Amino acid sequence: MKFIIENLKLNIHEKNEENLTALDICKNLNNKMGIELLEKYVDPHKDSKGNPIIDKEGGTIVQPNAGFVIVANCTKTESKVYLNMTSHELVLDASE
Repeated sequence: MKFIIENLKLNIHEKNEENLTALDICKNLNNKMGIELLEKYVDPHKDSKGNPIIDKEGGTIVQPNAGFVIVANCTKTESKVYLNMTSHELVLDASE
């Protein structure tokens, strides 16, 4: 099964007539090896075309692009604060 998944050009998101994916079928059959192998290739946050899945409230989970870090000092607690500045095409600029 590992050979098939890694070497054949299959759409592992594709659903059959019963609206089940290969991962759904493995889960229904309690096929632990199949589940383990397929879960390596299925991103639950992306659709079959690799696009982020947007929920009904307009939110999604994205992997941000690296930016830079700002190190600031908190005057109240006298501790350092690290601000990670990142970007992603789905996140609007602060000015927008």
